[in-house]
Amino acid sequence: MKIYLVSLSTNHFELENKAFKTFGNSLKYIYDNFKTLSVESVKDCDFFDREYVQKYFSEEYFNKFNKVNCKSTYGEFVIQKKSSKKYQFVFKPINQDYFFVGELEELELLD
Repeated sequence: MKIYLVSLSTNHFELENKAFKTFGNSLKYIYDNFKTLSVESVKDCDFFDREYVQKYFSEEYFNKFNKVNCKSTYGEFVIQKKSSKKYQFVFKPINQDYFFVGELEELELLD
């Protein structure tokens, strides 16, 4: 059985770890948290509301691409495939001394 482990943190402290049954649900969780954290960090930040950014959090996208590097007036966002079963998400808000990190790893549970 496959599960998808999501770890969220900043460069200062760990936020939480959660496991999901589907890849899509894990991507949605990362997206929702990055959107919330970005709004809390940068006033009026609408970076994660943009349609092209929302597409980065789809299974279809991950089947086609290995890396995203996106810069905006709100900061820099990077998604990188670290291995065949592990992805890293980083958002560095502009003019801040911290950044957010999400990691998504596919794990195989033994029966």
